[in-house]
Amino acid sequence: MNVTVFQFPSLITATEGQSVTLNCALDFEGTLSLIGAVYWTRGNLDGYKLDNSPFYEARLQASDSDSFANSRIFINISDLIEKDSDTYYCHIIVLGAGKRHGNGTKLEVKRK
Repeated sequence: MNVTVFQFPSLITATEGQSVTLNCALDFEGTLSLIGAVYWTRGNLDGYKLDNSPFYEARLQASDSDSFANSRIFINISDLIEKDSDTYYCHIIVLGAGKRHGNGTKLEVKRK
């Protein structure tokens, strides 16, 4: 099965205190298997995982399994600070197709 992960937009510019949504979508040939898991990293593909990170505590909202069923995969980061600036990667484990990742979304947070 050929599965491709797309992230959009490729660049987001925001100001401290704002919120942003980073999106991820699947393109596939044939019948899509179930999504086994989704997670996000920052910095590089093997970078810092955002799940359960104290740095993002109370500032991160991720899509849930209901969203996966509608192929809507995202994270929302609120109360941005300049240190949030980085490239974020969406990783999806598709049952029967293995692990796939997006091409990254660069987030640039500017001071107020």
